[in-house]
Amino acid sequence: MVRSMDLRARLLAAVDRQSSCRAAADRFGVAPSTAVRWRVQQREAGDIAPKPRGGDMRSRRMEERAADILAIWEERRDITLEELRLALADKGMAVSVAGLHRFFVRRGLALQVQQSFGRDPYAGGLYIFRGRRGDLCKIIWHDGVGMSLYAKRLERGKYIWPSAVDGVIAISPSQMACMLEAIDWRNPQAAWRPTLAG
Repeated sequence: MVRSMDLRARLLAAVDRQSSCRAAADRFGVAPSTAVRWRVQQREAGDIAPKPRGGDMRSRRMEERAADILAIWEERRDITLEELRLALADKGMAVSVAGLHRFFVRRGLALQVQQSFGRDPYAGGLYIFRGRRGDLCKIIWHDGVGMSLYAKRLERGKYIWPSAVDGVIAISPSQMACMLEAIDWRNPQAAWRPTLAG
């Protein structure tokens, strides 16, 4: 749970006025360990602001070390993701198997965009791919920092997919929105229409 800066400031002011962390925690309704953690942060960093939360914190670091990851993979293409993770750990890079999987998925789709379709995957466009069964859709794009990947699997039904000439078709943002909601984007129909006004 994120606590307000005001609460942090009031609790730490009470500690500064000779109150113990436990007494201040009881007074302000927080756990004693939280009060101690805030006090340590105040002493060590001179700052009481909370650290950033959520989001993908590691893909940027993985993209920065992409050359190291790909060099190990080029040496031994039959390497498993776990073996690659251990090799990277030896070089001082802590990554998870799932993170490596996402890294190679992003790379594989970007390579397909570049080699098979003759497009620049780093130009800012969105590239949409559908799985063989038709219920999985992946979108990749470069956001200026690194490659991003969005994936969505339908619980029921299949994506209505356009027939592509040369493997590529351009669709409008509204067509893409319909397609991602599993609406037939070629002829969207309202599910219900009002019969009377007012």
